[in-house]
Amino acid sequence: MALAADQGAVWQDLERLKAQMNRLRHLSMRVFDRSQTIAQHRAVLTALQAGDADGAEDAIRTHLRQMLTELPQMAAAHPDYFTD
Repeated sequence: MALAADQGAVWQDLERLKAQMNRLRHLSMRVFDRSQTIAQHRAVLTALQAGDADGAEDAIRTHLRQMLTELPQMAAAHPDYFTD
């Protein structure tokens, strides 16, 4: 999506974070409701298919905010997986 939006620099930043994001994603799928994550992905896709840039941005922000709220919960549940 970043490349399609002509945001190559964003993609480069994401590539650097990808290993940590994948680790977090796998851990969160074991702990949190997958249906909510799938619904968020569908919302992004639906907005993109409709050409609704603002809707896609809102959907992506909602999805990323969820990660920020889940991260402290995962760190508390699995402190040996995280460092400061």
